[in-house]
Amino acid sequence: MPRSLLVLFACLLTSVSLAVAAEDEEGFRPLFNGKDLTGWVVVNTAPSTWSFNEDGYLVCSGKPIGEIRTEKMYQNFILELEWRHLKPKGNAGIFVWADDITARGQPFHRGVEVQVLENAYGNTKGYTTHGDIFPIHGATMTPINGRGGKRAFPTENRSNPSPEWNHYRIECRDGNISLAVNGKVVTRGKDCSPRKGYLCVESEGGIVHYRNVRIKELPDTPIEPEHIAIASRGYRCLYTGVDFEGWKTAKGWVSKDWMMHSQAEAEPLVSEAKIPADFGFVFDVRLKEDSGIPRVDIGGVTLEIDPKAPGLADLLEPTGKWNRFEGTLRDRQLSVEVNGKPWHEDLPLALAERDRPWTFTPDGPTDWANPFLRELPETEAQASALPAPRGHLILHGGGSLTKDVTRKFLELGGGKNGHLVIVPTSGAEEPDTDSEATPGWARQLGFGKITVLHTRDPEEADTEAFVEPLKTATAIWFSGGRQWRTMDAYLGTRTAEAFHEVYRRGGVIAGSSAGATVQGSYLVRGAPEGNHIMMAKGHEEGFGFLPGTAVDQHAIARDRLEDMVPVLERHPQLLGVSIDEGTAIHVHDGVATVLGKSQVAFYDAKTWETRQKDEPHYRLLAPGERYDLGTREPVP
Repeated sequence: MPRSLLVLFACLLTSVSLAVAAEDEEGFRPLFNGKDLTGWVVVNTAPSTWSFNEDGYLVCSGKPIGEIRTEKMYQNFILELEWRHLKPKGNAGIFVWADDITARGQPFHRGVEVQVLENAYGNTKGYTTHGDIFPIHGATMTPINGRGGKRAFPTENRSNPSPEWNHYRIECRDGNISLAVNGKVVTRGKDCSPRKGYLCVESEGGIVHYRNVRIKELPDTPIEPEHIAIASRGYRCLYTGVDFEGWKTAKGWVSKDWMMHSQAEAEPLVSEAKIPADFGFVFDVRLKEDSGIPRVDIGGVTLEIDPKAPGLADLLEPTGKWNRFEGTLRDRQLSVEVNGKPWHEDLPLALAERDRPWTFTPDGPTDWANPFLRELPETEAQASALPAPRGHLILHGGGSLTKDVTRKFLELGGGKNGHLVIVPTSGAEEPDTDSEATPGWARQLGFGKITVLHTRDPEEADTEAFVEPLKTATAIWFSGGRQWRTMDAYLGTRTAEAFHEVYRRGGVIAGSSAGATVQGSYLVRGAPEGNHIMMAKGHEEGFGFLPGTAVDQHAIARDRLEDMVPVLERHPQLLGVSIDEGTAIHVHDGVATVLGKSQVAFYDAKTWETRQKDEPHYRLLAPGERYDLGTREPVP
């Protein structure tokens, strides 16, 4: 072939290749910027674990064993990356659909792992170095091409040895996962749970380079709540896994990779971390026969881990196994779970040593891991330091809206000069934010401007662009449905703070059914599994516009008046409010006025000690009657 034709053919081939590459690029975005870990969370590793070289490659040192994760959760997506081990027998991995922090007694998350092993590690009946996929630490998956266990094995051996590069393409759709190694799909699994969660890069001894890590998000599909990983709770790990940086030096302590070991006669180990006013914590402990009774102090809270103590002994795993302690201190009340079961619930504390740092005080050889700390959302005490809200609240119990309720809402919201923002997120359907989500009664009221504000993505809710309409809002309406949908979308975001700001500057916040419940500080019926569940771990926090309360709805129409009792038995400091259908309370300056056509029940557990057996647990108020939320007494 003449040289000119060869050149022409090469140019055409290059053009076609570039066109294909451009097409392949469509919809993908990089997950690393080549400079720092923007967009990622360091879960339980050291600053030295992750770096970027002059070529922009992510470099993992392999020490300690641990992970980083994305800030964002993903459900359906295509993830592509290139990796290479710098040394033979290296170990690493990619996790998909993972929880926010590591599992009990482990340096890794619950999730589905895609193995990144170097060829010299070897192949056995139990694993290969060519792209195994398997669920880990409580996740589940049905393997395709399995060998009788949970692990899916590749149909071909296609990975290259160190220091050659390998290409992975991981596709995750509706709980199904596939892995293509160097251009060919070889490993697959199905029926995964979780099937929405974080992406993680694992450090596990191998020195690894990563480049061209990119993702293409695919449309979300309907998903049951039990298939969603635990979302970020704001935890940060106090241990680097390589040394005791951030802790005051103490004799008798040894850093054993992701674990901390206290030897016999070890001194107390004291953290330098500042303890927030209200906080949550996690730590794991593995007792030995001679561990004695170790103690953990955090912010004035003292936890003695006595394996023979009544109430604790039955919660602990047998000697030699890991235990997880997870708790919160809010408004001087302590709640602690051990291995997922309640140990202390709303235990009132004097907290004489409120500033006491996190301290591990061993009483013999003991293993410790995963000390995580988080600041809880703003407490009522802290909120009282802000300017008192000048606005109004309307909490409606569901059903039809009476004229006195809609008239009051329009009046307080500014009427023709007002800007109404409707939040329909509690509903099951995706609303048309231009029209369909606007109820007919709202269009007829006569507000000068109406905006429908909706998302199910907390990241979008945490952007300035999303909250922009709230800056001019004079009224907010939370629609009915399931309250957990609204809280999952907005709690802890800029949008939630903007809601409060509308209330503080004099606006009116209103809502019906679920839209009333979200206004309390404690969220009842928040379980995604069903609204018959009054208390659901992980879904117990409302916006707190009406602080110190738990709010229920459809009270009399659905025979729910007694449903509030167990809530206040567990949380006696709360004021319970149950509102019937077609009825509302208007709250201003600490006084609730009943509107509508039925009744509202108020519950004060402090009065139950003197209650006669035939007396109800609540006090019913009719339209026109008023209730002082501070004194918890009707207003004459």
